[in-house]
Order: sequence, then C-alpha cells, then structure tokens
Amino acid sequence: MNVLFDARAMFGKFGGGIPEYTKLLLFHMLQLGFGKECVLFLNSFFKRSPYPDFVKEIPSIDWGIPNRGIELSSLLFHFPLMGFFRKYDVLFKPHFHPLLAAPGTATVITFHDLSFERFPEFFSPRKKFWHTRQGPCRQAKNAEKIIAISESTKNDLMEYYKISEDRISVIYSGVNPFFGISPDQESLGKFTKEKNIFAPFLFFVGTIEPRKNISGIIRAFEMLKSEKGFFSLKLVLAGSPGWLHEEIFERIKNSPYRNDIVFLGKVSDEELRILYRLASVFVFPSFFEGFGFPPLEAQMSGTPVVSSKEGSLPEILSDSAEYVDPKNIESIAGGIKKVLEAEELRESLIKRGFENVKRFSWEETARRTIETIKDSV
Repeated sequence: MNVLFDARAMFGKFGGGIPEYTKLLLFHMLQLGFGKECVLFLNSFFKRSPYPDFVKEIPSIDWGIPNRGIELSSLLFHFPLMGFFRKYDVLFKPHFHPLLAAPGTATVITFHDLSFERFPEFFSPRKKFWHTRQGPCRQAKNAEKIIAISESTKNDLMEYYKISEDRISVIYSGVNPFFGISPDQESLGKFTKEKNIFAPFLFFVGTIEPRKNISGIIRAFEMLKSEKGFFSLKLVLAGSPGWLHEEIFERIKNSPYRNDIVFLGKVSDEELRILYRLASVFVFPSFFEGFGFPPLEAQMSGTPVVSSKEGSLPEILSDSAEYVDPKNIESIAGGIKKVLEAEELRESLIKRGFENVKRFSWEETARRTIETIKDSV
C-alpha cells in the first residue's frame, strides 16, 4: 500500500492529547514496519518544534506554506487533492484538519471526541468558528473509515453525525510507558526542593479551561481545607492556559487558601512523571472527555484517581477510580476525602489502576490502526 499520513497534528501549539496521540501512534506504527508504506505530510509555514528523530528517515512532504491557505483552498476551490499527481491508496488523518483526497484515494480519520457538539458553551466563539470551518461532520460522512478512540466517541458520531456503526472502528489509545518508570530519588528530591512542593498534595494536569472543571477542584479543595486534618494539604495544578483561564486564576487569587495552591504552567514529561509519583491523589472531575490520558498516566505511576463519571471516563477507567459527580462540589470533596483517609480503598485503587492500564498498549493501537487503514480500500 501507499499511505499518506497527515502528521501535522504532532505539532499542536499548546501540546495536549491529540499531538501526543499522533506522535506515539506514528512511532509505534513505524516500529511495525509501516514506514515502508507511508509518506508523511509535514507541511508548516512556521516550525514550532523540531521533527522527532524517528520521522527523519521517512519520505515527507513539506510545501512550506501556511496550513490556513490549504484549509481555505480546500473549502473554496476543493484543491489540492492529495493523490492527484502522486497516487496514494489511503489518506490517514489522526485529526480532522482539512486535507482532501483525490478520487480513488480512501480517507481514514480518527475522531477523539465531539465535545464541541455536546458542550458548545465550553468553547470560545473563535474556537466554535474554527470547528465550523474544519467541517468535521462533512469529513466524517465522506471518510471510508473512522477510528473512534472510545465507545463514547463512537456513540456521539452515530448520534450527532448519523454515521453508520459499520464504518466506525473503536481503537483505544495506548498509555506512554515512560510514566511507568520510577524517577530516581535524586530527581525527586531535587524537584521538591526547587518547586517547594511536598506531600500531601492533590494534583491535576490538563488545559486550564472551564471544560476541565478546575474551579470545581478548587472549591472542593477549599471545602477540605476548612475541615480538621487537612491543614497541610496542598493543590498543584499544571497545564497550558486555555479559553477563559482568567476566571480560573481569579478564583485562585481570591481563595482563602491561595497560598496552598500551586500553578506550575506547562511541565515537561519528566516533571509530570515526578508529580504523578509524589501526588497523594490525582483529581480529574472533567465535565467531558473523549478518552483522557492523564488519569491513566497517574495510574501507571501508582497514584489513586478521583474521576468524573461523565463522558468516556467510566469506560476507560472501569472500576479503578473513585467516581464523583462533577456538578456537585460536595461529591468531589467527599471522593477526595474518602481516598485520602481510607487506606484500604487507596491501596485497592492503586492495585486496580495498575491492572487497568494493561488494557492500553500503543503497539496494539498501532496494529489495529494499520489493519483499519488496509481495510478501507
């Protein structure tokens, strides 16, 4: 086969789940010999970050023009058509960035979630316009095959876009094995000293935006701090600021416990691995997730998880998390308190977490993705 892999999603401006998915999926597909069959579409006008070493030996296309120009041309002129001048059997897109396939070239697209359809109130007007311009519904209807990263996303594709079930393959993402490797004691000690972060603390990582329910975490933290026994507890937040992050930072500023709330911004994978290891509880009461890498990474690190019971999270975490109602602050605070105080529950969640993450292998994700690509023609 001759496959064009749209690898532009590796270079998201703020990082996050989709760049992580694209990079790790491509790496493991190449490990399975996929490099003999694919060409990478790496077009970019501004290079935000260097290409990973593992893609440098793979044939690639980089026109050096703005991707917005390709997007606009696709919408207005139905051009360029990938596979028109050079034949491709399949165009694979790990996200729905506009890129058109020529007649005779099958298209396979991964959909991560339809949160923008379910909860438009969580997105800025600019982001809503971006999603409209991308035309995800049109792209889904025109694709030969769709990969959904959870049953939750599959059900949304069927409900919102009326995609037939036989065109959708549910393929779970993997978990980066990096987070299963324990940092050495010297690194742990150096980090805690430099950042002045010591246990016990609650931890959250993700984009700082309303959909992640960070205000709910802060309110639950304040509720706990007002009780006896939680005087030394801290809250550590990490991630890039997103839409309406100002309101969240204002909430921190006005908190009576603001001195016990630490915001680290975007952290490196090494720092993230250390934070997972040191945290007493990983808290993830998101209003909606199509998959959710962070709670799985926390479980791989041996940290108990308190999670929302919305979206795909119960599907992904099964019985390995303490579930809370993200709309109920008392529920969030109660779930955290339960895990902090009940040692037997805590140890059980850690053990079940280690078992749960075994279900998510990037090698298996890559293998099934290659099979889906081949089945599209």
